[in-house]
Amino acid sequence: FAIPFLFAFNPEMLIVSEGGAEFGLGAFCYLILRMALLIYVLASAAARFDRSRMPVWEPFARVVAGLALIHPEPLVSASAVAVCAGLLVLHRVPNGRGRTAV
Repeated sequence: FAIPFLFAFNPEMLIVSEGGAEFGLGAFCYLILRMALLIYVLASAAARFDRSRMPVWEPFARVVAGLALIHPEPLVSASAVAVCAGLLVLHRVPNGRGRTAV
């Protein structure tokens, strides 16, 4: 459900000048990265499972950070990429409660 919003808010994803934005390879690759991260983060939040079961707060944090990836403002989307990356790393780091990365 989130991919159409990514297209709507980021017209450079359409790869045509009639879409309302100039095409740039760097911006397009950044959008593809954001889209892949968006799909992964929202899917894992919906399942409440990444490499192991998530704590109660983590799916909510992933949904908020994932939806912020849609925002066209570079500062917001870059912050969302950093938060998503941080959540993924945090989930994979063993924390002494017996949860280990596979």
